[in-house]
Amino acid sequence: MKNKLAAIEGILFSMGTSVTRRQLMEALEIDNEQFDELIKLLQTEYDKEERGIRLLELDDAYQLCTKTEYYGSLIRIVNHPKKLYRSLLISSQ
Repeated sequence: MKNKLAAIEGILFSMGTSVTRRQLMEALEIDNEQFDELIKLLQTEYDKEERGIRLLELDDAYQLCTKTEYYGSLIRIVNHPKKLYRSLLISSQ
């Protein structure tokens, strides 16, 4: 069961976009009951306060995303590499 849970997490993380219930079930070769149990376990884990990501369910599809309380930090890091990259280009000329 833990391997299947880890597989769902890995798939959702790697895809970076929503993945349908059907796609996940087919990839893991599991039925509805098993899927519901695994998603509930994963949701419980991501609902913990110390976790920085959450599991979203959208129209029978699932996606991992940053918790809203960490958006500020995310935006700072997303914008920072662009500045760093530009300064590296300038210094190498």
